[in-house]
Amino acid sequence: MKRLVPFLLIISFVLSMLTGCVKQPPLEPVYVVQPKSLSVVDFAVDDVFAVVSRFYTYGIHFNVEGTLDVTNYFTADALPDTKFELSLKYNDKEEDEILLPLLVDKTDTENVIKFTSAEYINEGINLDELLKKNYIATIKATGVSAVYYFTFAPSDEEAPGCQPIEYYTITKKKKNNRINIGFGTCDGKAEGSKVSFLAVNVEGVKTLPEDVYDVVIDPGHGGRDPGAMSNDGSIDERKLNLQNAMFIKEKLEGAGLKVYITRTSAEKTEEDTVHNVYDDDGKITKAMETKAKIYLAIHMNSSGRANSYSGFEIYVAPRDSLGLARSFSKEIKTATGRNASTLDQFKVEDGIYSRGFLSKDYDELAHTAKQGGFKMYENVTENTPYYYFIREVGGSITGAYTDGRNTLYSANKYRNSNQGIESYLFELSYINNDDDLQFVLMNGEMFATGITNGLIKYLYPEAKK
Repeated sequence: MKRLVPFLLIISFVLSMLTGCVKQPPLEPVYVVQPKSLSVVDFAVDDVFAVVSRFYTYGIHFNVEGTLDVTNYFTADALPDTKFELSLKYNDKEEDEILLPLLVDKTDTENVIKFTSAEYINEGINLDELLKKNYIATIKATGVSAVYYFTFAPSDEEAPGCQPIEYYTITKKKKNNRINIGFGTCDGKAEGSKVSFLAVNVEGVKTLPEDVYDVVIDPGHGGRDPGAMSNDGSIDERKLNLQNAMFIKEKLEGAGLKVYITRTSAEKTEEDTVHNVYDDDGKITKAMETKAKIYLAIHMNSSGRANSYSGFEIYVAPRDSLGLARSFSKEIKTATGRNASTLDQFKVEDGIYSRGFLSKDYDELAHTAKQGGFKMYENVTENTPYYYFIREVGGSITGAYTDGRNTLYSANKYRNSNQGIESYLFELSYINNDDDLQFVLMNGEMFATGITNGLIKYLYPEAKK
């Protein structure tokens, strides 16, 4: 270990903010400041900083990814015993510090580590639990005999993953906070030097802005797209999905959440199909504009043979943890008394499914590109969600890729966003299973109760007590 700094000197932060620090927002309208009781420069080690390739919000969680050169602070031999954590502080009191263990790749021989703050995209720092304070995010590196704090700097201020975020917390007891996340700079220790910092500023708001919501509900299909049909051809998804979505909307609003629904009509003449979802008034665009945290796509399933499968299915993004999905599954079973699906393909747990791109899906995508005369989409992997309404509302976090090169679709203007909506696809039952269909027709509100209870008990843990 080189150039050890005494432990007490590292953790004894200066309580007053330097007068040289300025309120410099990286981009309007998100302004960020450092805490009044904590000076950014006391995090900096000789103006060395971690380089952020991306920070993002997905659902209610915040995460950061990047690299850090620790050559002058930890030897290769010391790295295995060094603990790296994401730190959020608004003062110098140890008991107020929020710490999240970083996942670190320590194999680089040049002592440049790669870090990410969560294994799953819907875990990390829970923004809805933060106090109304101005936080500074840093990396806390704890070695055998020294502790260092490294500030964050953007790899490229213009990079999509380094763009500022304006986030609104989920409504709780009719209250919300606004959180501005972004980079700022202040004067460093050396004359003429600058220190970059990543700020997380939390303040209360009286009400949510008119165009900001907690949850988006998307009744699947619609307009010229009827979706799947019942065995006798008398019922299609278009109308049934809307009916069930409205049940859910009513119950979520009754629980105090602000809810946006992507369509309210089941008319066949309505222009609302898969080919215009990225238009200015399309489903995906409208959903992303809401700054919602949770997206619920409501569908009915169908199988190749009538009455061959039954039960509900909940689809999640491939890199999601299953906490919320499990809550949905449990509460749907309780509310409806119905079993989860009998389908085994893509099953992760009972009632929970995840579909990324299979090799056949990738081949089909490549064939479509060749036939359409455009370049194949880059970076499509097995972890790219197959269903567009999960993939495209997650922005860069879920690998959204619709950029307009396929002229059948407009470009998703939010595909590179570092502010994603955590999305779930509900196949409530099989529309071509006669028993399933009759139950949903008669008991749609039961599914709405289950979905609502699942979300509320996850968002508000105290509701479980």
